Amino acid sequence: MKTFADFGITDLKGAGVERVSTCPQCSSARKNKRAKCLSVNTEKGCWNCHHCGWAGTLKQGAEHSSNPYLWKPKTYTKPIFIPKDPEAQMLEWFAQRGISEAVVRRNQIRRDVVYMPQPETEVPVICFPFFRGGQVVNVKYRDKDKNFRGVGGAERIFFGLDD
Repeated sequence: MKTFADFGITDLKGAGVERVSTCPQCSSARKNKRAKCLSVNTEKGCWNCHHCGWAGTLKQGAEHSSNPYLWKPKTYTKPIFIPKDPEAQMLEWFAQRGISEAVVRRNQIRRDVVYMPQPETEVPVICFPFFRGGQVVNVKYRDKDKNFRGVGGAERIFFGLDD
């Protein structure tokens, strides 16, 4: 019978039946190469990568996800698809939340494409600038999947402090 090592699954962490490890299929291509994204069930002899979708069992071997975008390294180059009128879409998104266009413009909220660490790629985001004395001292970003990111080392202040 095959072992996990036959499939490149080594360095299992944790105790008990459910363990974690780095994925031999995608971890080498990721920014955080040490992320434990592979779940392994030692009792059932099966595994599943939560990043690339690579899965398998000791009895049947490895199988790849049917979605090729899940297990191939994600490489995107600008321009990323943005709808024809991204500003109108952004203003509609705020309007659905009861935030007027005047408030969005006054706070200089805008759209951009930036690197987000959660999906590990560049994605369209909404940028929220933080002002102190009329100067931008921080910017926070939010993507459509509710991932957030701020500028590293920037001053932490309340949004709308200048108001």
